[in-house]
Amino acid sequence: MKLVLASSSPRRRELLKLFGIPFEILPSEAEERDLTRGLKPEAAILLLASLKALKIEAEGEAVVAADTAVVAGGKMLSKPKDEREAREMLLLLRGGAHKVVSGVAARRGDMLCGEICTSVLVFKPFSEGDLREYLAEARWEDKAGAFAIQEGGLRLISHYEGCYYNIVGLPLCALRRALARIGFLLPPPQTLPEGCARCESKSELLREER
Repeated sequence: MKLVLASSSPRRRELLKLFGIPFEILPSEAEERDLTRGLKPEAAILLLASLKALKIEAEGEAVVAADTAVVAGGKMLSKPKDEREAREMLLLLRGGAHKVVSGVAARRGDMLCGEICTSVLVFKPFSEGDLREYLAEARWEDKAGAFAIQEGGLRLISHYEGCYYNIVGLPLCALRRALARIGFLLPPPQTLPEGCARCESKSELLREER
């Protein structure tokens, strides 16, 4: 069985490479957010990941897709359209604690399984100067909530709780669980990523599935 990553994200591609197995990339941009109206953020995010997986034609192969959003006051923040919207999102996040939620969906034929992972970002009451520097230097355009933890985002937060790679956009533990539920067993990563070494879920990530 082959593995297909339904994403064009370079971050998700590099994280999946950590497992040391070949995979194919078939981007799926199923942005049907009108279908999420009335849903709680976790349900909406998992639905969007599932729709991405369902868009890919890959008979007999394992397909994995993901969707990530920052949730502030019950509102989902996805990718900003422009710098003005990015600024508005980051000002909304300033000085508060907010959730980062990722949905991971794995599909094989008619079988579809999903997993949710949640982390918490605690933002500093950062200055206008900090915000300007971040917007000028970080690649925030394709990031949920305009926040890129790996590209200067650490200057905006006091700390985070939970899975680091969930904040990046692909929680590795949730990825392994979703794929295992459709019968595709990912090996442990060849090298334990730094973020996973600090995570309470590392034993789950390293455990061989039997």
